[in-house]
Amino acid sequence: MTRAMPHMIRVSTIWLATHVRIMLLRSPVTFMIRSRRTRPVIRPFDRAPTDQRDRVAPDPAGQPNRLVVLMHVYYQDALPRLIELLHAIPARFDLVITNSSGAPLLLPDDLPGELDDLRILDVRNHGRDIWPMVQVINDGLIDKHDLVLKVHTKRSAWRDRHSLAGTGAEWNEQLLEATLGGPGRISTILDVFARDPSLGLVTAPGCVLGPERWGQNHWATRILLRRMGLPMRTYRLRFPSGSIYWARASILRKLGQATLEECDFEAEAGQVDGTTAHAIERGIGYLCIDAGLRMATTDELSAAWIP
Repeated sequence: MTRAMPHMIRVSTIWLATHVRIMLLRSPVTFMIRSRRTRPVIRPFDRAPTDQRDRVAPDPAGQPNRLVVLMHVYYQDALPRLIELLHAIPARFDLVITNSSGAPLLLPDDLPGELDDLRILDVRNHGRDIWPMVQVINDGLIDKHDLVLKVHTKRSAWRDRHSLAGTGAEWNEQLLEATLGGPGRISTILDVFARDPSLGLVTAPGCVLGPERWGQNHWATRILLRRMGLPMRTYRLRFPSGSIYWARASILRKLGQATLEECDFEAEAGQVDGTTAHAIERGIGYLCIDAGLRMATTDELSAAWIP
């Protein structure tokens, strides 16, 4: 019996070490350790965040516009396709275009008939499509809107270097088609938002991701949420990838509470992960959850409503 003890101890030690390793791989602590290897650019923010709702005054002149389209343009040759898709919107809307192409924006002559107000903002190619969106939010340009449609011309060239189905341009087109697939589909999405107050965001099929897609973004996301006074629970991560979606404006307005500046975003270097833009992409999911709202994909909406 005493001779078997060393063998039993060795077996028990191996068993314990194996299970501890499995627990660590599944633990949120592992994400924190990995994320600390690279110091995030986004700065910690200690003072109490400003509630953006306090500065939104009602418009005594009339009803605010319900829908605003936030469009980011880097590739100008993709602009006509985006404008074409906007023709399918069966409701009045405003359009805010952020242009980081480095050249004057050349709009097609045939603009959507439902378009009310158009604003074009020339911006630096910094922070992908996310920092330009934050600038629009910080400037109060979505304060009087209920819904936001966010689109962009990104082609995600990094997909071409990985074993992923479709090029970045093809993926972008799939997202646009899923979220702007004709007047019937858009009418359905707008109707569901009007009927279901629990719906916060709608994106393309397969684009609501979870904790398996934390990547190198855990620590920067924690800093972002801390700047807005929000807790972060690693296991609760659900976020819209691809950055093309319909969302309640109240969700995106909360990003203004982080008082982000240009220096909080990395210089463009073809990064595929670990930037403030990636952290905000994930943070939007937490903002939706914090508001008690849910995210859905177009194929999850009632099949009877989607043409």
